[in-house]
Amino acid sequence: ASMRLPGHAKRLTEESVTDVKNRSHSITASVLVDTSASGVIVSQGGRFGGWAFHVIDGRLIYTYNFHGLSEDRVLAGEAIAAGRHLVTLRFHANDGIGAGGRCELEVDGRLVGAGLVTRTIAWQISFHETLDVGDDCGTPVTDYGPAGPRFGGVGTTIVDTATPRRWRASTATSTNSGRLSSSARTTAVSSVVTAQRTK
Repeated sequence: ASMRLPGHAKRLTEESVTDVKNRSHSITASVLVDTSASGVIVSQGGRFGGWAFHVIDGRLIYTYNFHGLSEDRVLAGEAIAAGRHLVTLRFHANDGIGAGGRCELEVDGRLVGAGLVTRTIAWQISFHETLDVGDDCGTPVTDYGPAGPRFGGVGTTIVDTATPRRWRASTATSTNSGRLSSSARTTAVSSVVTAQRTK
């Protein structure tokens, strides 16, 4: 299934959008950035569970919030150059329910970061939090820093549950231990951070 969303799409309920739980998927967005750009490209859920594909200081980040208990964070190894770009998140789900998966981040088709999400929400992400493009309405999935979640540079966004095309067997591994795991790669630097959230 594939869904095309405009840059102003907000407050879309979980039942009204493409279901990305427990399956491989990709998210591609047209973005206009400067080197210090910060904000949300796409987010779903909130403080007590969800995910966000976002930018902080020009670097792509994928954050997965597991029921407000822990976060896995995959970061790009470099900032995006100023201008218009196509950015892509590819998520390769592990077999099983809520079993996590492998995440890859791309800018204009070039791999810039990769890492593991150790566990994912198995069933409902949220009954009241929503999917938002260019923002995170309601409670935030994660701490977006001083700039906050709002990002006006996001254009058309496509959410697709077809099997992501890129595959990297050498993706970095991590454990849900609150420690930073990283692996130098020829084309990318990956970092996975699992942080216990303060209740």
